[in-house]
Amino acid sequence: MIDAEVDMIDSVYNATSNGRGFAEAHQNYLRLQGDLACTMAHYDTTSKENTNIEVFSLDDSLSQIIADLASEYTKSGGILRNPVLAAGHQDLIAGKLVVSDKVLPFSELSKTQYYKTLYQPFGVRQCMGWTTVGTQRYRMMNTSAREGNAGEYTDLHLHRGKLFQRHMTRAIHLLELRDEAREARSTFEKSIEQLPHGVILLDDDRRISFRNRLASRLIQDLHSLTDNHDILTVGATCHDREKFNQWWKILVVNQASDGACFRNGATDPVWQIDVSRVAPGDDRTARGRRWMLTLKLHPDGDQIQTDYLIKRFGLTRSEAAVCKCLCHYGDAVSTAKALGVSPNTVRTHLKSAFRKTGTRNQIELAICLISKNPDRISLS
Repeated sequence: MIDAEVDMIDSVYNATSNGRGFAEAHQNYLRLQGDLACTMAHYDTTSKENTNIEVFSLDDSLSQIIADLASEYTKSGGILRNPVLAAGHQDLIAGKLVVSDKVLPFSELSKTQYYKTLYQPFGVRQCMGWTTVGTQRYRMMNTSAREGNAGEYTDLHLHRGKLFQRHMTRAIHLLELRDEAREARSTFEKSIEQLPHGVILLDDDRRISFRNRLASRLIQDLHSLTDNHDILTVGATCHDREKFNQWWKILVVNQASDGACFRNGATDPVWQIDVSRVAPGDDRTARGRRWMLTLKLHPDGDQIQTDYLIKRFGLTRSEAAVCKCLCHYGDAVSTAKALGVSPNTVRTHLKSAFRKTGTRNQIELAICLISKNPDRISLS
């Protein structure tokens, strides 16, 4: 990962703490891609119409001009419907990037009023779009556009688009989580404490800033996890500890942001440690950067059975498979990766499972499914 990509990712997560929004992140994305402008909007999948559009470019005056054109377009009776998003609707639902030339030939795009009003005045030749977050009906959409002299989108541009999509999604979920925690702090803390996995937050030097009760118990009971003056050490032997230390150094130097996985020995109760970066550094340094470690216990013979979930809660087989995987992996993104489906597909199944189990979120659902008395589970 090059420095410019790391800067872009850091600016995405900066928006979760500085309250200034995602302007800096989008501007860094534009510099990296060589694009003219990009937008973030709410998208109605039924009417295929964009609303609440925010425009970003490297020139504030250009952003305002584009925003004014969009406003005039809608005032004159037109529906702000991006023809590329409409043509790539199914791919967007599946969480894929769509590129104008791939889903709508330029000969057709150039005939639309949308193109003539918003793209043609700036010499736009191609655009790219993707879903950031959302429900089945409403989605947060990002689009970016590039001038004809910038050339076509390459595999590298698509890679960076997916990188930006992933981290924007995580940042928005972090903002939602923070807002929910602010409104109901005790409920949030209680939920974290009841997660089926040990959770530890720590910095680059492995200084622990938070750990839930399960993580504390694992540190207390296992020889392979130690807390020496709030510094986490992993490994039961010198060899194992050195192995983890080397892995951690590589992780920190490379500033891996999409998650990393460390496998312990086959006989260790903590058989896998997943790591994700959840906060950027301050002033372009490592200071303030935070990582979240999820300690996953070795699977045993008492794993929850798919047939039980179907019979007990009336789940479909697909919903049961997602729920079972959620209990094992702990989050929707990891579940989707394990099952080979999109995160949106997982969230659709989870929404149905929430309704059938009487739960409200992934944490409650996981606790309900693994509990011997699911009817008694409540986080309120």
